[in-house]
Amino acid sequence: LKEANCSIAPRSGMLQPRRGLLLLLLSAHPARSLHTLPLGSRYEASNVIKKSTFIGIVHGCSSYAEAQDFLKSVKEEHSKARHWCHGFVGGSNPMTERSSDDGEPQGTAGAPILAALRGEDLTDTVCVVVRYSGGIKLGAGGLIRAYGGAARDALAEAEKVEQVPKTTVVCAVPSSNVGDVYSLCSSYEDAIVLSEEFGGHEVSFTVSLREEDTENFKNALGDRTRGVASFRPVNEKT
Repeated sequence: LKEANCSIAPRSGMLQPRRGLLLLLLSAHPARSLHTLPLGSRYEASNVIKKSTFIGIVHGCSSYAEAQDFLKSVKEEHSKARHWCHGFVGGSNPMTERSSDDGEPQGTAGAPILAALRGEDLTDTVCVVVRYSGGIKLGAGGLIRAYGGAARDALAEAEKVEQVPKTTVVCAVPSSNVGDVYSLCSSYEDAIVLSEEFGGHEVSFTVSLREEDTENFKNALGDRTRGVASFRPVNEKT
């Protein structure tokens, strides 16, 4: 975790990021359902506080690399701005969180943006808050409210979709039961055949489906093949 560059506070034991550096955290998968924004989507909102303009921009992305590309495009779009602070959440179990104050006082920009993302139970989302400075100091509390508010206002405009945990199942059935695999997949929401491989009298399938449907799918396929169907881990070689 070289990017975090953190130190331990003597009393609280909490990680304290150095000013202006990127914060990287790995957190456990939350108990509540996660949500995403439509991939590639963009929503924004702006506020003027003591002559400073804060523009919150949120974007649905599939990786932090994609989030960085989006941040770069926002910087080019708002090249005359003073700060481009951001927060990112991605993945699950563990979830990756990154944020940057981009020169603002430590903890006054990236942290409140990240808190806004967490508050919406989001993943695979980046939020950039652009600041055009008006020359009037806002103080630490004012900056926290301004950056967090800009992020929340932008998120309020965004369409959010619940993320359904999915898994991959690899199964093998006799060639005479190929139709049963496709028939079962059609009966489960979001279940699709990713690949199939023929070998002699047996056909291997890689199927993507919701985690909650995995056991039912296996049991149903076992019943249809009279117990002949076999299953193996995705990374296990035949």
